[in-house]
Amino acid sequence: MLYFANNIRVFVGGDVRVSGTCLGQLGDRNAMLTVEGELHARALILGSYAEVCAGGGIRALVYAHGLDQLCPDIVNDGLGDGSPFFRPELLDHHENYHPSRLSVPAAVEAAFAGEELFLPGVEERFPARLVLRRDSA
Repeated sequence: MLYFANNIRVFVGGDVRVSGTCLGQLGDRNAMLTVEGELHARALILGSYAEVCAGGGIRALVYAHGLDQLCPDIVNDGLGDGSPFFRPELLDHHENYHPSRLSVPAAVEAAFAGEELFLPGVEERFPARLVLRRDSA
């Protein structure tokens, strides 16, 4: 896995290939991963203030708030329901969040422990995750 957070800016001059999940969180839009080449990961999970830019495109199931580069597969709009996608113990059941949404810190902890993030069958519902995607504009 690859994890970045807290105003860290990571620049990679080539490709990034992660067999697991790439996660980013926190940083007031300063937590950023910039990849000159392609980013390949099983999943790309971004909290509200993390960004990724990959000049060669992204091949992953993308959970994000909306990237300049492409539309996410699952939108992290702070309001959406994460229960059809993520394991129940990874959801934030805070009283202000109805329906429940993914807790990115819980997802980070689960990923470090080598646990699954998605419910069975979720990844297969997003075939675009297998295709290198570039700017949608």
